[in-house]
Amino acid sequence: MKRIIVAGGGAAGFMSAFHAKRPDTEVTVLEAQEKPGKKLLATGSGKCNLTYASREPVLSYRGTGQDFTEAALQTFDQERTVQFFEELGMLMHEKNGGVYPYTDQAQTVQTLFLDVLRERGVKIKTRERIIDILPQKKGGFFVKTEGWQYEADVVILACGSKAAQTLGGCEDGYHLAEKLGHPVTEIVPALVPLKTKEAAFHALAGLRSPAKVTLFLDGKKAAESEGELQWTSYGISGIVVFQVSRFAALGLLEKKNVQISLNLLPQVNRQHLLAIYQKQTNKKAEHLLSGIFPQKLAALLLKQTGYKAGEILQEESFLEILSLVSDLRLTVTGTRSFEYAQVCAGGIDTAFVNAKTMESKKVPGLYFAGEILDVDGACGGYNLQWAWSSGYLAGYYAANDQKGQVEQNA
Repeated sequence: MKRIIVAGGGAAGFMSAFHAKRPDTEVTVLEAQEKPGKKLLATGSGKCNLTYASREPVLSYRGTGQDFTEAALQTFDQERTVQFFEELGMLMHEKNGGVYPYTDQAQTVQTLFLDVLRERGVKIKTRERIIDILPQKKGGFFVKTEGWQYEADVVILACGSKAAQTLGGCEDGYHLAEKLGHPVTEIVPALVPLKTKEAAFHALAGLRSPAKVTLFLDGKKAAESEGELQWTSYGISGIVVFQVSRFAALGLLEKKNVQISLNLLPQVNRQHLLAIYQKQTNKKAEHLLSGIFPQKLAALLLKQTGYKAGEILQEESFLEILSLVSDLRLTVTGTRSFEYAQVCAGGIDTAFVNAKTMESKKVPGLYFAGEILDVDGACGGYNLQWAWSSGYLAGYYAANDQKGQVEQNA
């Protein structure tokens, strides 16, 4: 009987354990928290965006190895993900470019996983924090927790990242991997709000604006996204900001000048606005802008451009304000902490991991899955899809000695 230890009871750990359990394997999940799957419950704002509806997934993953995700995503793609959850008995639906449980409750996913893992005979042990993994000369491992020692033939590290620590995020997996000779790249918050220097705009806290966000590092365009921006008391937030935040965090780490350009009228034609201006009989500054922007934002824009309420805006002045809102510059001074990040950029260097099997190239019998690796995806189900895809490969190959083609229906 092959003994397999899965370190971490999250999305990647669940998927690994499911596919590692066979009649000839004994699978035990060791979870440091009181309850497994705690972070899973918070994904997709508690609705659990299982995967994406896009057809170009590789473009939405980042990390040191640009092609590392390709094999896993092709082997266990979004269609297989949907098929897998249907076979667990889950009804799903598509919305906003993602695939969700029909219940729109992440607890549905957690409950189904826990039920099916127990039915398959997987042991799940909570409050078992792993403090060391010791490879044995004749093969296999001793896995030490704070209260016990387990023997294993194979270990799958699926401990997650240090993002969202109140939900179980930690650095344990990184430390365990480093002890086993695996380099860990620089780790920064990703999918996280950004702090900005311009205090005047902090007064807009609570306001939402459609925006195109373009990130510049030392004056060079690094990333862009379009969607709804949320103004905060410290800077800016919202999915549109999350999509560029990992590049901002790495830029700050490298001591670069990090700037955000906001176009607050991304879908509006300037000539159309000019035509509206020309039709107005009341060309007072506050009247013109309050028909385009929320009052609080309109007042701040006037102040930023030096115009006063009651002042008549000539066409040239109106165009000046439009120029400002199409390239409103903010200086990024930092990100919010890891606690506020959905995932991390950085992790175990994928150069030392077999992309086709998720097995370590340094320690035979050691596998990796999920956020612990230097792979981070965009918002929209990409990070959960990586958990499913990498977890599938890790679990499948942990249970099977052969290193050939994966069985498509395994």
